[in-house]
Amino acid sequence: MRKLNGRDLKALFILSIVAPVGILASLRLTGILQEPKTISETVTLESINWEFQRPNNDVYIDKKLDATYVNSEFKATMLIWIGAYHENDPIIFDHLSLGIIINSSTTNPDGFIENIYVVLRENYQASKVSWVRTDFLLENLSIVDLKELPEENSVKAYARFVGLNHSNRANLQAAILWKLWSSNAQSHQMEISCELIYYNGTAHKKMAQPFQLRILGRS
Repeated sequence: MRKLNGRDLKALFILSIVAPVGILASLRLTGILQEPKTISETVTLESINWEFQRPNNDVYIDKKLDATYVNSEFKATMLIWIGAYHENDPIIFDHLSLGIIINSSTTNPDGFIENIYVVLRENYQASKVSWVRTDFLLENLSIVDLKELPEENSVKAYARFVGLNHSNRANLQAAILWKLWSSNAQSHQMEISCELIYYNGTAHKKMAQPFQLRILGRS
């Protein structure tokens, strides 16, 4: 092996700096690696609530909870689809099937969707939330964090999506199962929070829409 001289060492040193910088720049451009940011404004919308009493059989619900937020620079529509309640399923017991749909866009050609977060919380321990991983549909988004947490956690599951290529439009569809490991007399309440961060051309802003789902126990 040839021994490196001073010129070779200098070239190798420069390459060791340039290559990582180039990789980091590429990751930032594709949206996978996020720069630190300051949120200049946060808007939290009024919660949309739904209530349902636990049945003693399977029930197809087909209920849609939808919210739209529009201003001069940004638009988002968020929908929670409540599919069906299954009683005494032999594999996963009582559970409710849910769908989450989020469509968002910026009007400024220099604006873009930075991040979308979905967080599901319930304080009662005997329940779990599972993502149906085969049912994700994403447009101009990439999943960077997808978690299902143990029953004892108040946060049952969450997902973080990052916008790709500084696109001014980003859409997602996802499905979950809310599993209830409790007697029919037990009530459950879950909050689904949809949070979006966008860039309007000059500043980052955040919008949050909460949904409250309550399942009442049978007396």
